[in-house]
Amino acid sequence: LAGGILINGQPTVERDYQALHIHLLYSRKSLDLGRSDDPYDLGETDEYQRKFIKKIVFTALNAKNRASAKKAFTKWLNKDKQKRKFPAYAREAVNFDDILDRFLELHPKIKHFLCSDIGIKLQNLDAKLTDYVVNRSIVDGVPCLGVHDSFIVSECYASWITSMMNEAIEQNNIISIPNIC
Repeated sequence: LAGGILINGQPTVERDYQALHIHLLYSRKSLDLGRSDDPYDLGETDEYQRKFIKKIVFTALNAKNRASAKKAFTKWLNKDKQKRKFPAYAREAVNFDDILDRFLELHPKIKHFLCSDIGIKLQNLDAKLTDYVVNRSIVDGVPCLGVHDSFIVSECYASWITSMMNEAIEQNNIISIPNIC
């Protein structure tokens, strides 16, 4: 059951594009990242690290330069909401520069995209994928809730939503195809 949500009284499932924006960046270079590895895995073992890594990368994608990305991440990390969400030891262990540098070492083919303010273009393509899936759900009469780059449908439509999400990727000529889970 996706977050306790029922659609027409039926249990639901949520399907999500994994690491969509990283796949979109590889696609912009006509490259395929592949489906096997988590592009945010820097070998960390702490349960909070992946969340921080992903936030740093997303912040860098939406910033014009490294200094503004670091400032935005630090501001986010120091908000009261994050202080409640992440324990102090985890917040204090985050090193923006180290994490971003390690990510760039693992992904040198897309490094020029970070801190280039490309995030809005990725969000636009993300919206096109959502638009495609939601429009197909209307045409096919399938109730569907879009949440960022994931979709919630009744369990009986689990294979349908996966198929539509893959079709949206194909229709938008995305080369690097993310896992859907």
